[in-house]
Amino acid sequence: MFCFGFDSNNTPQPVFAFIFDTKSNTFLAPGPYGQYIPAFTIKSSPKTKPNMTVYRIGQNGSMMIGTCTTRTSSLSGNVYAEVSLYGRSFKMKHDQLTGSSSQKFEYPSLGSFKWKPDLKGELRLFDGNGQLLARWQKSGQNQKLDFYVSGQGELVDMVVVTALAAMDFQHKEGKQVEEVMDALDVISALS
Repeated sequence: MFCFGFDSNNTPQPVFAFIFDTKSNTFLAPGPYGQYIPAFTIKSSPKTKPNMTVYRIGQNGSMMIGTCTTRTSSLSGNVYAEVSLYGRSFKMKHDQLTGSSSQKFEYPSLGSFKWKPDLKGELRLFDGNGQLLARWQKSGQNQKLDFYVSGQGELVDMVVVTALAAMDFQHKEGKQVEEVMDALDVISALS
């Protein structure tokens, strides 16, 4: 199903990458002559549903491919993301049994996946067999989405949309942790 990239030491190597331009909310793809060209653009609206709408940019203009709304469950307080890609809706959420910080989801035509955060703030996408498919890296203003598999169309679109959902998911969870820490500081100051 996927074609993987490896170096001479059998270490996974990116097959291709998108650069994320934070100023224009645009993913830039490598073009045929070494330049980067717009491939996806994101409309963000944190206060409304959906929180994020993703458009694929093509020769005939842009086409909406997916949306994401990150929410907090009123019952459990857990963060989850409602994602839609080509009209197929699914949820990204933590595995409640393991308490993992990975965001798991099932995509109907492609299988099971999880975005797993690491200590450097990067997110890595694994398939149901544990194969590394993609990595989102942040370094200051530079952000990059590396693909460790070659793919087109629906696979690439799924990775882009769920990467954005995973980043928003992580951001919202980070805010919750900050709020809890602030509350604990207030309580300890009152004691």
